[in-house]
Amino acid sequence: MNLLDQQDDRSRPIPNAAHGTSRSTSSRAKADPHSLSDRLLRFIQERGTRGATDAEIQDALELDGNSEQPCRVDLEKRGYIFDSGRTRKTQSGRSATIWVTAEFRATREPAQPSLRANGPPALSMPKRMQESIADRESERLLGPELDAMSIEEIENLAAAVIPAWPSAFGRQWTPESIRKDSVGRKLLLLQFRRQRGQVR
Repeated sequence: MNLLDQQDDRSRPIPNAAHGTSRSTSSRAKADPHSLSDRLLRFIQERGTRGATDAEIQDALELDGNSEQPCRVDLEKRGYIFDSGRTRKTQSGRSATIWVTAEFRATREPAQPSLRANGPPALSMPKRMQESIADRESERLLGPELDAMSIEEIENLAAAVIPAWPSAFGRQWTPESIRKDSVGRKLLLLQFRRQRGQVR
């Protein structure tokens, strides 16, 4: 029994990433217990929390992108692997998504049952850890936009989240000082996310 069978005892067909390959090649992949999908899944699982990027998978398994990426996409759609929310630089300097299996997934919010009904369950995490991950994700996604905001935009954000603005925490603030302060920055990012409808 291969790894895909072990993770799901229901009879689900093993994905075949080699779209467009010859019929003989496809037949060999289905018959081989160490199929491409199983090899890819095993590799990502063995990487643990470090996970793997597409480039790392291709290097380790000696695959080209045309073979590896369709297989990885299929495993993701079927709930075997997940976007970790982190990236790692490739040799060319690009930021690449890090893929992990379910047991090493750091869930930022509850998984949607309708989307992952057939996949492995997500791990539950302490609330403080979830908040920490959410803060880092807010900084990653919205931090650059916050830094590019005008003084007036920062003042509007601050006034919306700090009732006594520009007085708070026993001192007077400026748009630049609140943006650079770690606690103040979290408050600004929280309000920014509220405006985007990401939190209530």
